[in-house]
Amino acid sequence: MRGRRRRRAAPQHRRRRELGLPAEVPAELGDLRAVAFDPSVANAFIAVGLDGAVVLSEDGQTWTAMPGASADFQALASYAGRWVLAGADGAVSLIIDGEFFDESQFDTTTITGIAREGEWLVREDGVVISGSPFWYDETAVRVEEELPPLRAVTPMGDEAIVVGDGGLIGRARISDELECDRRYAAR
Repeated sequence: MRGRRRRRAAPQHRRRRELGLPAEVPAELGDLRAVAFDPSVANAFIAVGLDGAVVLSEDGQTWTAMPGASADFQALASYAGRWVLAGADGAVSLIIDGEFFDESQFDTTTITGIAREGEWLVREDGVVISGSPFWYDETAVRVEEELPPLRAVTPMGDEAIVVGDGGLIGRARISDELECDRRYAAR
């Protein structure tokens, strides 16, 4: 075809900027699973993943790896100006002043989602937990019944929307008696 010129692919660093991707990322991050932003936390941006991968950023452009963790992190939320990380084998860690503090549960089921300062948690085994926050609250409510694996949760007033395998979308709420009432609709 005349008059058509084939465009060459832009160099990798140029493509990153065109896509709005960060310009500076630590080498060999591994597989990341969750990302969050909270302007009240010292490093307002965070991403976490497998093999203890944790990267922090003040501006969302330049990221710094934070060594010291080994858990496979799947979820995160902010709590009282700190980051809460959760994942495989019931791992729960807080980042306080640049250090990890282990708040892991005795239950070793993988935590796949946490939200609103740790008030809501979902697990791979289909369990929904609510507490304030769940790792401190001895009265945390656990709803356990046969459900597909849950993957994420987001708060909505005094309720939460959960999503899971098989197209599951559900709603959990805490009643006056601190019991969860869920209405699920599978597709």
